[in-house]
Amino acid sequence: MKQESRDFESCEVQKTYLSLLGSSPAPLFDSPTSIIISSSQTPPSSSNPVILGVLAIGTVPSGVNSPIWYESIIPNFGEIQNQISAPISPRVFYTVGLFKSPNYYAATLLSVPCTQNSFEVLTIYYRIEVTNTNGQRLSSRFIRDFGGAIFGNKNCRHSSLGASYCNTPADSFPYIDIQQDNGIIDGRLPGGRNWTAASIIDSHYKYKQSTTFKIQQSGVAGDTDEFIGVIFNSLLTGSSNSLAPSAKFVAGFTENTSSAYRISRYAAQTVNIDPAKLVFQPPFQKIWSHRAGAPLPFFDTSNAAIGTAYPSIGGAWAGRWPEIYRYMITLGGGMGVATYNFSKRLHLGFNGNTYSDRTIICPFRNPNAPAAALMHGWRIEDNDLLRYSNTQVVQYDQTGITLLDLMDGSYTNWDSTTTPALSLSTLRQCAVDIANKLIYCACRVTGLWVIDIVNNTVTQQVPTPCYGVDVGRNNVAFAIFEGFLRNSTNWATNLTFIYAGLTNSFWSRALFLKADPSNINDQLAIVIDSPNTPGSSRRVVWYDASSATTITGYDNSNVKQWAASLDVSDINSFWAIASLKLTFGNTTTAGIASPPSQVLTHSVWGSVNLYKIAFYNDFLISNTAIINAFNIFQNAYTSLGNTATVLHLQGGIVCLSNALRQLFTDNIYAWENYGWDGSNWTLNNSNSKLTHISVDALIQGLTIQWNAGTFGLGDFYTQGILNGTWKDNATTVFVENFWYTKAVHFDEALPPGLIVPAIAPRQVLETLH
Repeated sequence: MKQESRDFESCEVQKTYLSLLGSSPAPLFDSPTSIIISSSQTPPSSSNPVILGVLAIGTVPSGVNSPIWYESIIPNFGEIQNQISAPISPRVFYTVGLFKSPNYYAATLLSVPCTQNSFEVLTIYYRIEVTNTNGQRLSSRFIRDFGGAIFGNKNCRHSSLGASYCNTPADSFPYIDIQQDNGIIDGRLPGGRNWTAASIIDSHYKYKQSTTFKIQQSGVAGDTDEFIGVIFNSLLTGSSNSLAPSAKFVAGFTENTSSAYRISRYAAQTVNIDPAKLVFQPPFQKIWSHRAGAPLPFFDTSNAAIGTAYPSIGGAWAGRWPEIYRYMITLGGGMGVATYNFSKRLHLGFNGNTYSDRTIICPFRNPNAPAAALMHGWRIEDNDLLRYSNTQVVQYDQTGITLLDLMDGSYTNWDSTTTPALSLSTLRQCAVDIANKLIYCACRVTGLWVIDIVNNTVTQQVPTPCYGVDVGRNNVAFAIFEGFLRNSTNWATNLTFIYAGLTNSFWSRALFLKADPSNINDQLAIVIDSPNTPGSSRRVVWYDASSATTITGYDNSNVKQWAASLDVSDINSFWAIASLKLTFGNTTTAGIASPPSQVLTHSVWGSVNLYKIAFYNDFLISNTAIINAFNIFQNAYTSLGNTATVLHLQGGIVCLSNALRQLFTDNIYAWENYGWDGSNWTLNNSNSKLTHISVDALIQGLTIQWNAGTFGLGDFYTQGILNGTWKDNATTVFVENFWYTKAVHFDEALPPGLIVPAIAPRQVLETLH
């Protein structure tokens, strides 16, 4: 027979949600939550938390698991199932609710009363859905785990807060549910600085958690100026769910125990502690004045600028990596006499009011699991990264390519399933032509492919099996195939290339190649399986394209089969592999400090120790230092740690396997210096411009104006420009998120064995909405 179904509004009593605050929310509807029936005809409300006129309290039927959380069904919901014993005489009830001594949790006033006859047993299902309110930014994984916590089946720790440099991702991005094995907390905020207690919204079914972080400002008796130097952009919250899968997770759902959540929004309120400076409006952060040699990035009364003038920055700044600008007074005096130039650099924030190193966990990269399913390059055996831009990296595995933006997590895939399709089966090396926006793909089966990012095209450039590809000087790409060596000057013409043990029918010994981007002779290093000890050693074959000369190089098990293990500096031809410096044309090596390494286990190659080589211009980035090109001395910086796969982006920012590091602090290598050429600001120009009260162009859509006053020689001004808030001691940060619960209805078949009486009165109490 057809069952009846009704939709009703449910009330969850407000005060019960207070138990959800804290790092481990207390469950609301766990056992022994009971269903009650009541004669009350009063609509439920948060101001009326007690259900009057209770007629009966139900019990869980024998053999039934209740409560239960169904998270693999959309929408996710929790269910409480009870039986109400038969009365001696008929009774009419108007309200159905949930009760767990001593609290009433929820109540629903029926639109039509229900009569329970003598000797009639009721089976009632009360189902509650946990939903995010419209327009608020909470990960669906957070909502799912929060609902599971309410029903006692999951752990949803959600009070740990951290900050991110990155833009808040768009809702449409599939990685919105971030997976991160170590969580995405950028260190804990310094001790003694706490978020205020959360509060709840005045509603009978909605819940809001809002918190405020504020350091006491100067000017108040007994208070001191404090700095934390953190960038607040996306505020991230939550730690891994620690509970393993259990029988309560239905429909074959496999719980991922590495979950992370996002706070929905933040707002900043500013207080100006430096009366001479204007209150900032993001993206333009506070401007701090300094005299020559000042050691601190923020407010420093003992080292304030000598002059009284200061700059005002405006214009358009659209969504780039966070930047610091430094405006330098190169000649003192008055307006129109004094001169200035400026520098800029990327940054991730500071550790307090210092120029100390900064590391931020990147929520979009992990060496073991992608932030989004279908991303390529996440298997440990293929964990190589290539710089595409200041914020983007190319990562790949044997079947496809992913171009990932580390700032907001947006990405594009190319493989056999995409449009256009990229037909790869054994991709072993990629190379990037940054100037022309091309990605080269060397597949050992289907040949050389070229991805044109701008035009969104994929071209099979040479259909012959390709064993390696790299981009060298003047953006010319070189590739080695089965039978020949060619370059992008003309992909149809073979280069003169002869090497015994390779070109005499042993071309497939080639594993990858690297091209020197600065040497005028277009020199290559081709790594092959060693003819002397195949399978256990690799050999470097040097090739000088200008003279078509090949030379046998270093041959040893230290030479690895991975393209990430060998590289050459941007300038000065500094070659490195593993922990060794190589010299073009020689078999000899020199020891250097060890770069980050890790053991990779591959289905074909077995276990090998991978050294990811990366350079900053002619400086090798290593585990504990940056080695100069001639290996004479070391410029030591804070250790990179033990994480492998280091990639240099720009401006002192490097990408580790799952973190971004501000490798350089306040030194010359981090800054890009701009000078005035008479009409424009030009990179690496040392000239200066006269100070001015007019609003003049700077670079990249920015403008600068100098306020009236005097200028001291050597004075300089620092300013962060970024989306979000650079947290110095002039800011209060406020965050909040919302969710709510509601009873939910599903029009489904009656449970097996449950019979609805054919004679009225009757009412099937289904899930309520």
